[in-house]
Amino acid sequence: MESEEEAMKNLLSIENPGMDDLLRCFFGLKIHEIDAFKALKDAGQVTGEQLADILNKDKSGVHRTLQTLLLIGLVERDYRLLRSGGYIFLYHTLPPERLKDIARLKLKHWHETIGSIIEEFGE
Repeated sequence: MESEEEAMKNLLSIENPGMDDLLRCFFGLKIHEIDAFKALKDAGQVTGEQLADILNKDKSGVHRTLQTLLLIGLVERDYRLLRSGGYIFLYHTLPPERLKDIARLKLKHWHETIGSIIEEFGE
């Protein structure tokens, strides 16, 4: 897995970074995790099985990806009780404003880190 420092260096080397680059840099997401995040964002609230169908991927792999996105804090999970008994989990991304707030905090941290490095010049 790429370190945060390596991810920042890579982001700086990209002439016109996009959302995928920011997700990789700020959250350490891999390509398949970015694809799942974007598909979930577009789909709204779905089960892991539904997301696997949307992505045309293996259900167990998509469930592992959802667990990663949950741990990072980009996705939330709710459950619904089934009339027949049991329950299902429904996944959705955080609301856009919360995602922006998290990204802004990551950017602020990065800015402070770079500022500290700059202050060390000439010491």
